[in-house]
Amino acid sequence: MGVDLLGLNFHPPSPRFVPPELARQLVQAWGDPATVVGVFVDRTAQEVLEIQQSTGFGIAQLHGDESDEIVAEVASKMPVIKAIRIKDHDSLERAGAQLARLKNLGVDLKAVLIDGYSASAHGGTGVSVAKDLVLSAISLYPNLILAGGLSPENLEDRLTWIQPWAVDVASGVESEPGVKQMDAVLSMVQMVDKTVR
Repeated sequence: MGVDLLGLNFHPPSPRFVPPELARQLVQAWGDPATVVGVFVDRTAQEVLEIQQSTGFGIAQLHGDESDEIVAEVASKMPVIKAIRIKDHDSLERAGAQLARLKNLGVDLKAVLIDGYSASAHGGTGVSVAKDLVLSAISLYPNLILAGGLSPENLEDRLTWIQPWAVDVASGVESEPGVKQMDAVLSMVQMVDKTVR
């Protein structure tokens, strides 16, 4: 369908959690491990690297409140996407400060993902990022991924705000948490093709 990256969720509380044994099979079936993203929340660098070794995904997405040291350690072994939940302008400032510290540590991130803030979960909640915050986030990082409540119904509008490096979608293409609707995925891809490419 033209999907560029496949995300596999390794956060056990998530309804989208994929056990490592199944993840290994999915990576093999996908056929391009370098474009499979392993999603983690507040795991140690050792845990991330051990799961990567056993499953073979090529990119780590760190979606929690990981320390600079954990991000740097994982990034020394594989490409990293750092996810940031955006609640307000203060959270944007904290994100910018962390990205500056990581740059000073020599960390070259693959991308930065901005997601909606929910107190109850770290992602996949369908919570959007407000337009003013999205516009303010443009300067955070060159490769910016837009996430948070994206769906076939609102993606075109969001892409008038920003031309992101990528879009990330979960709940917006599901019939229920963890169950993807392929027609909705295809609609999203077609919308991106029409608007961006």
